[in-house]
Amino acid sequence: MFRVIEGYRGGVRKIDESLVSLLNRCRSISISWALRSATIDDFREWFSSSWFNPREFAIVLLGDRVVGFSWAFNSRAPRIHPCVDPNQPLGIIEEILEALLSWARHSLESRGVRGSIRIGAWEYQGFMYRMLKRILHIVVEDYTSTLMKFIGPLPQINIPKGYRIRLATLDDVLGIVNVFNKAFSIYEWFHPWNVDDAMKHYKRRKPILYVAIDDNGEIVGYVHVELFKAIDNEVTGVLNTVAVDPKHQRKGLGKALITIATKELTKRGAKRIYLDSIKGLENFYSKLGYKEYQKWIALKTTISQLPQKPLQYHKMT
Repeated sequence: MFRVIEGYRGGVRKIDESLVSLLNRCRSISISWALRSATIDDFREWFSSSWFNPREFAIVLLGDRVVGFSWAFNSRAPRIHPCVDPNQPLGIIEEILEALLSWARHSLESRGVRGSIRIGAWEYQGFMYRMLKRILHIVVEDYTSTLMKFIGPLPQINIPKGYRIRLATLDDVLGIVNVFNKAFSIYEWFHPWNVDDAMKHYKRRKPILYVAIDDNGEIVGYVHVELFKAIDNEVTGVLNTVAVDPKHQRKGLGKALITIATKELTKRGAKRIYLDSIKGLENFYSKLGYKEYQKWIALKTTISQLPQKPLQYHKMT
């Protein structure tokens, strides 16, 4: 009825367009006001990035139409991120999801992964959460991050003594990447970022970037924000990334960067502003005018609890 294809790298226009359409359907039934529409360029960037491993990606084809896809990342904490067409009949949705989880098990086990696994379930009680709970019987619910919406008020800006904050240029990308890698390397989901990937991303997306500079002229923090029309067509601002070099944390730089960025998004016409807080940092953001809206859920189980269907997994040639 359908085919599970491992290792698709893009380049087939019908499939690429179908992938974009599917991701946007998954996003549209989630928290649509906080998600922008995906484009073919998003997938092209992912497929050409240094971190992309074809063994970690599979699609489900019904004819030449993509009705499901999943990532199966082998990292410090192995994780699976599925997306299934919500417009299919319920029985077909379950078959596609079981096929993707079975593929993910096969893919991860073939790379030596054993033990626990985290499965991205989107938002609590949402479509993907409910579908996964129908299939997986032994899980522990956790959350990966918290969607927080700005309600105000903004605190007074106090840039710490010995630092300054300015708009960034592409000449600052190396420093930004260095801060990212230092700040986030402690987290289990971390994957090192490189300058080529960052440059390609910033040239395409053209975000608003502010950097924090110390007395030596070194970049020690940054904030990456974007303004876009969300799936519900409302102008929306997002604080995509806020990072400070661990050696310069707890001095107020993060607070200053967030406040400046939030003011800038408001000035540019954002009707609403949000960010995704790393688990455990919600209280920090709440002091800056952001209120918890929803948690992004992960279901924790073991590889051995995933479906193991006798499916044939096709390789993309």
